[in-house]
Amino acid sequence: MMIQIESLEEIIRNKQIKPVFQPIISLKDGSVYGYEALSRTTGHNQIADMEELFSSAKIHNKNWELEALCREKTMESAYTFMNLSPQIKLFINVCPGVISQDALKEEINQENLSHYGIESHQLILEITERRVIEDSNSFENKVLYYRDKGFQLALDDIGSAFSGLTRIKDLQPDFVKVDRGLIQNIHKEDIKKALLKGMVAFSKASHTKIIAEGIESYEELKVLVELGIDYAQGYFIQRPAETIAPIDENLVAAIKGIHTELKKQAQMTSFYPPVKYLCNLGGAVPYDQPMVEVYEWLAANPGINKICLIKNQIPVGIVDKAQLIEKMAHKDFYQNKPIHLLANREMVLVDKELRLNEVLALTADLEKEVLIVVTDQGNYFGKISHKKLQKKFKKIELKRTKSAHVHLKNDL
Repeated sequence: MMIQIESLEEIIRNKQIKPVFQPIISLKDGSVYGYEALSRTTGHNQIADMEELFSSAKIHNKNWELEALCREKTMESAYTFMNLSPQIKLFINVCPGVISQDALKEEINQENLSHYGIESHQLILEITERRVIEDSNSFENKVLYYRDKGFQLALDDIGSAFSGLTRIKDLQPDFVKVDRGLIQNIHKEDIKKALLKGMVAFSKASHTKIIAEGIESYEELKVLVELGIDYAQGYFIQRPAETIAPIDENLVAAIKGIHTELKKQAQMTSFYPPVKYLCNLGGAVPYDQPMVEVYEWLAANPGINKICLIKNQIPVGIVDKAQLIEKMAHKDFYQNKPIHLLANREMVLVDKELRLNEVLALTADLEKEVLIVVTDQGNYFGKISHKKLQKKFKKIELKRTKSAHVHLKNDL
């Protein structure tokens, strides 16, 4: 619902805006990295959806006046805590249309910032990805200007727009803020974990830090720590407020506890070899090979009971030896048929670098025996049965237990 021009002008004229601040914390140790400045209306013009207010301001050509008022109020309030903690960063929202205006250069030059006791390196310009950037080249030049002046850049709402990754490539921001849509229930959705994991790899390659927005539960927080996300903010951490408050000690302890558990898991994992050292190499045939040829190949390799079918080196199915033998009882009919006619999908694909315990964790809930097919960048590498993996795991566990007992005895 659009805000009427009269209400909008009254808010701007009477400066009916107050800032609130939400902490952005490090997921390494729970310390406060900075605060995002948000705005709320005051007086009788109480507006619940601030996005509606800013959208209406743009329609009525009042977005400069409104955002300038928000920045003014933010600087006035931030003065009280930025001076006490010069290492703290302040994230302020700036829409692309405003950052493209030369008037912003005058407003946030170092002389004016010094009036509030703020240095340019403390200020991070957070550009919302929701707004269309009409002239990309001009906008990128404006961003370079602010970079040269010592400001840092954050892109907001990555994940809510199709141009997100392209915008990261073009602007090379210092921070990207991942939209709540990718964070919500991430502990229940593997596809979201995979997307975030890819973003972490991308951010490391591009020297960009990731800030996850909208954390609302411990379960979400735990996954983000495990994935290696740099920073986070959200109601679970702390709600936006007019005054600055310390982060809850229990939350900080919880983050440190997750890291402690991750270290324990890493130490435990070192006992288990990557599955590439355990699997049987070979044991695969082209998916369109005639059944009779596969039958003859199996006769020459009596120890193989399951065959992996590959198409352009990619695993596409499994054939049981017993099933093929059964079909060869009717050799005249089946001998020239392609082997993939007997294929099933009773296999689990795992990367060759995964360790033994990780593979067993992935297959723990399977209801029946399946073949573990090991891949190298998606291509067939080898195979091993689930039972053999379990036997190997038990041997290593027994050896690890004996080693632990020896160390304990020596310590005594």
